[in-house]
Amino acid sequence: MLKILKDVTLDLSGPGLTAIVGHSGSGKTTLLDALCGRSNLAGLETVGITNLACHNVSDSRSLHANDIAYAEQRDHLLPLLTVEETLKYAAALRLPHKSIEEQEAEVERVLQLLHLDGCRTTRLGNENTGGCSGGERRRVSIGVQLLQDVPILFLDEPTTGLDAKAALEVVKVLREMAEAGKAVVMTETNRAPVHQPRSEVRSLVDRCVIMSDGAVLYSGSTAKCLAHLDAIGCPAPEHENPFDFIMDLLGAGEFRPSVKADPRSAPEDHSSLTTHVQGLVRPQECAPTARTESKDWLHAFSRLRTHCGRAWKVTTRDHLGVLAGQLEAVFMGLACGLIFFHLGRDEAGIRSRQGALYVACTIQPYITSVCEAYRLCDNIDFYERERRDGVVGPWTYYTSRRLVRLALDDVLVPLIFVALFYPLSGLEKGAGHFFVFFAVQFLLHLASVNLATICTSFVRDFLAASLVANLVLVTNFLTAGFLINTRHLPVWLQWTRWVSFVVSCQLHNFEEIMLIVAKALRLQCARKQ
Repeated sequence: MLKILKDVTLDLSGPGLTAIVGHSGSGKTTLLDALCGRSNLAGLETVGITNLACHNVSDSRSLHANDIAYAEQRDHLLPLLTVEETLKYAAALRLPHKSIEEQEAEVERVLQLLHLDGCRTTRLGNENTGGCSGGERRRVSIGVQLLQDVPILFLDEPTTGLDAKAALEVVKVLREMAEAGKAVVMTETNRAPVHQPRSEVRSLVDRCVIMSDGAVLYSGSTAKCLAHLDAIGCPAPEHENPFDFIMDLLGAGEFRPSVKADPRSAPEDHSSLTTHVQGLVRPQECAPTARTESKDWLHAFSRLRTHCGRAWKVTTRDHLGVLAGQLEAVFMGLACGLIFFHLGRDEAGIRSRQGALYVACTIQPYITSVCEAYRLCDNIDFYERERRDGVVGPWTYYTSRRLVRLALDDVLVPLIFVALFYPLSGLEKGAGHFFVFFAVQFLLHLASVNLATICTSFVRDFLAASLVANLVLVTNFLTAGFLINTRHLPVWLQWTRWVSFVVSCQLHNFEEIMLIVAKALRLQCARKQ
C-alpha cells in the first residue's frame, strides 16, 4: 500500500489567494483531489478528515459540488466553439434550474469578470488551428467553473504553458476574485511562471503552502515565509524571487517542516477551508467511481437537448471531418464497383459475386471502426472533464453523439457507398434488392460504430483502441462465414461466431445477401466441350 500524502494539516481560512508550491510529484494535485472529493475518481482512498466550508467532504459530495469549482491543469475545450458559445452551453448544463435569461446573465458576469468581452465571438481554436491565445483559453476554462458563482475555487497549475505576461494576467484575475470574497487556491511547479522573477506575481499571493514528497513543509502567509526562511538558517537573497529560492532549497533538501497550526482553530466562515488528511493511500484494489446523472428526467432531457445542440454545431462546423467520411464512401463505392464491374452470370461470375459481397461487408466496417475510434479518442479528454464535473454521463454522451451522427454519417455514408457499388457491380436490379442491401450496410455501419465505442471505453488511446477493434473485426471475418461455411468449422471453434454481436450481424447478413442473389440470379451454365 503506497502512501501519497503524509499527515497533511492545513488551515486556509477566509477569502484570499493561496499558492501551493512544490516540485512535480510532490503531491499538490493529489491534495487538491482530496479537498475536492475526487480521490476516488483516481482510484485513491482518503484516510482521515477533510473539512471543506465546515463540512466533511468525504461524507457529502453533493454539498461540496455546490460550494467549489475545480479548474484542471489542461484546457479541455471544443476548438470550433466561440468563447461565448462555450460559456452558454456550460451554463445550460451547470444551471439547469435557472431560466435562459438568468443563464445569460451568469455568462455575461463571467465574461466581464475574466476580461473576455473583447474575444467573445472568437473561436477557441488550439495550437494547430489558431483562435484564442493560450491565456484566453485558460481564462475560459476558469470561467466554465465560475458559472455557478461558488465561494471556493481550486486551480491546478493555471499558468503552466503560458508566457510571463499571460501568466501575470491570469494571476491578476485570480487576485480580483479573491478580493471579491472568494477563496482561491492554485498549485504551481518549477515549470510555471509564478516563481519567475516577476515581483508582481509574488505580491498578488496572500498565502503559500510548500510541499515536498507528500508532506507540507510550510503553510502560512507569503510575508511570514521570508521570516521562516531566516529562522531555519536559510535567509533569502535580497534581490531574488523567494519562490525561486524556495524551489532551489527543495531541490537541495535543505527546507525543513514548520510548526503546523491546529485545524480546529479555523473560524466557521462559509469560505473557510480546513483539512486534516492523515494519509492518502493507493489500495491494491480500488475501482474508480463516477458520479451518477440526475434522476430528474426533465433536467436529464434538457441536458440531452443541450448536448445534441452543441454536438450538432461542432460537427457541422467540422467541414473537413464530415466531408472526409462522405468522400471515403464515394471513393470506395467507385473503386469496389469498378473492380467488380458488371459481373457475369456464369460460374466465374458467381465466384466474383461472392468476392464482391465479401468486400462490401468487410471494407466499410473496417474503415468505419477506425474513423470512429479516432473521433472518440480525440474528444475523450473533454468528455472525461465534463464527467468529473457531473454534467454528462455515458448514456447522454452516447445518445447525443449518435443522434447527431445519424443523419450526417450513419445513414448518408452507407447510402453513398451502396448507391455507387450496387449498380456498378451488376447485382440484381430492383428497388427491393437495393434497399435490402442498403439495410445490411446500415446495420454493419452501426455495428462497427458500436464496436469502436466499446473498445474506446476500455482503452482511451487511439492506437490501442483501433488495434483492439481491428483484431475483433479480423477474427469475425475469419469465423463469420465469409471464407468458410460455418457448418464446416471445427466443433471446438464454432462458438466463436457468437462471441460478438458483430459476428452475428455479419454472419446472417452475408448468408442473407448470398441467398437473395442466388434466388434472383438466373445462372448461365457453361457447356461442356
